[in-house]
Amino acid sequence: MAEETLFQDGDVAVTTQRVRVGNTTYSLRNITSVRVAATPGTDQRIGPTVVLGVIMFPCLGVLIGGLGGIVSGTLRGFFLGVLTSALGAALCGAVGFAIWYVRRRIGPPKPNYHCALATSGEEVQAISSKNRPFIEGVVEAINVAIVRAGI
Repeated sequence: MAEETLFQDGDVAVTTQRVRVGNTTYSLRNITSVRVAATPGTDQRIGPTVVLGVIMFPCLGVLIGGLGGIVSGTLRGFFLGVLTSALGAALCGAVGFAIWYVRRRIGPPKPNYHCALATSGEEVQAISSKNRPFIEGVVEAINVAIVRAGI
């Protein structure tokens, strides 16, 4: 039986005899089952959002206001600087809160989808993507290849 390509997209190819992902090739004879698996997505941006919004912006407001008071050199200027610092911190804290609130409203990050290949000894996540239809297409092609090979 000649080898027929059932799926080809970038570094992923599924034929009637093998599955190739990048530089790794899996023999179809060793694959016992295939499925779509999902893991929750992680949001790497929430840390910087908290740091910028809650800590850095208020500190920046205090710094700017304090510098204004120091530069003026008078007691009135000092109190004006303290007042400016408090207003700056409040304004920047409000901006930080707004950033945090918007990030919460956007919702959780998209999950990561995997093409999980089961062999007699283990299960391997051969391909990972946030694009579920792509992973489903790969899984479907591997299922068709398994049926055609009669394994």
